[in-house]
Amino acid sequence: MNLCDLSCNCIPPRNAEVKIKKISFEEACIELADRASITIEKTKTTKNNDANAKYYEIYKNAQQFYEHFLYNSQSGKEALQYLYKRGLTLETIKMFGIGLAPKEKDTLYRVLKDKGFKDIDLTDSGLISSDKKAYHDMFNHRIMFPIIDDLGRVVAFSARIFYQAEKDTPKYINSLESAIYKKGEMLYNLNNAVKDIRKKGRVILCEGQMDVIACTNAKINEVICSLGTALTEKQVRLIKKYAKSVVICYDGDAAGIKATKKAFALLRDLPTTSVTLPNGMDPDEYIKMNGPKALADYINNNQKDFYEFYYFNAFYGKDIKNAVDYENIKIEVFNFLKNLRSKALIEKFLRRLSTDLNVSFDAIFNDYNIYSIGTPVKKDVEINLNDKNNYVKIKAHEKMFLAFIMFDKKYYDFYLRELGNPVNYLEAKLSMRTYFAVSQFYDSKEEDSNLLFRYVMQEVEDEYVKEIFKTFTEIINYSDEQIEHILTDSVKRFNEVKFRFLRDSYQVNKNDASDETIKVLQDKLDFVRNNIKNRK
Repeated sequence: MNLCDLSCNCIPPRNAEVKIKKISFEEACIELADRASITIEKTKTTKNNDANAKYYEIYKNAQQFYEHFLYNSQSGKEALQYLYKRGLTLETIKMFGIGLAPKEKDTLYRVLKDKGFKDIDLTDSGLISSDKKAYHDMFNHRIMFPIIDDLGRVVAFSARIFYQAEKDTPKYINSLESAIYKKGEMLYNLNNAVKDIRKKGRVILCEGQMDVIACTNAKINEVICSLGTALTEKQVRLIKKYAKSVVICYDGDAAGIKATKKAFALLRDLPTTSVTLPNGMDPDEYIKMNGPKALADYINNNQKDFYEFYYFNAFYGKDIKNAVDYENIKIEVFNFLKNLRSKALIEKFLRRLSTDLNVSFDAIFNDYNIYSIGTPVKKDVEINLNDKNNYVKIKAHEKMFLAFIMFDKKYYDFYLRELGNPVNYLEAKLSMRTYFAVSQFYDSKEEDSNLLFRYVMQEVEDEYVKEIFKTFTEIINYSDEQIEHILTDSVKRFNEVKFRFLRDSYQVNKNDASDETIKVLQDKLDFVRNNIKNRK
């Protein structure tokens, strides 16, 4: 049958499927014809589509078999009971095309062979593996969640255990990438969610497939997630194709918060907000505890923009009564604010921070200035950034600190544990700049010292970095006892610097500052004084 032979009931109106999915008229015809089990003879197609057509057929038949097995086997009854206990309705199970892989090792292989598929195509598809003796199904005794592209074609599976498995058995096994499946280019449930995304003008981005299914089961239908990887640029382009705005609803734990920060960066060109569920919960858990309507209400009423999200999560997992946490909250907020161009926004959040930390705005503003432009306390030696010999003027404990953190990340981690945020203890602006460069490098999860050298060279004066790296030869020859002594001594020196600064601030502010400011400074003095005392 040619396209022109389709009855008027099958041809999609140009203002419906074509506009909703932003696909071509021909693609919409093909998709609807496929739903109606009508074969279309395409007169024009690309070589790539011809080459991949067999894989789409293999996955289509595999999904149909898994789904049939779920409803027509004894183990299928057990799997259905598991899904019902997870809160899924039969309607949702069918909507997502969920199925079940048999226990036997080659059932799917035999089914697909009976349908005429070639061995080479079955193994290339990733659904079948082989050894010298036989062919085997890739998935056995698992609930099968089909992964479907935005044109409605099955391209992969995510397979989950539903029984009491052995300790080392992975909960999920996912299809490997293939000619038709690139996980970094696809979004789970986009095929189902497109209509509601268009209708509501937004997409809700969740962290996992069960979160998506649970939300859809709760009639929150504009929900998608990335597949087995962090959000990618290609997935963002796909989101932009359909959505006008994004709500990030990742898990409320530390990993979810970190992933949200990365998603915000990638979605910078779209209006984006985030919702962090309480107590580290994910959407599936929240629904089970509070019900589907509660989740919908929470999402609608607790969205935070980029600025609110960063501010709110500076307090995550911290106790403001703890001096170290208190300082780290400030540093996280300051680090976020110093990248803003709006002075009005900076002042807004500094005033909010002063309220939340119960300290005067003047004290917070002063600390922020110190963090963003360097300590105003008179230094023993003023540093001229244009002087290529300025490295020799920087104090010995700062030089050694920079050398150690660039030599090995374990020393960087040591100083973080001992000092909280080392930038508070540095006096030379050039040392601060170098520390920021090293910190950014390690935050990117890189640890290779050669790459670190090149990165810091780009951020800081060449001669300065070269001088630091010359110290590496000394560190290599140090004994463990010498290293321990150097590290302990440098921490002691840093604490003395911080003590002197706080002492001077206290003397300056005690006559005209509020009682709250003096109390905070006094607490800091006591904290640092005890640190110094303990290291003597």
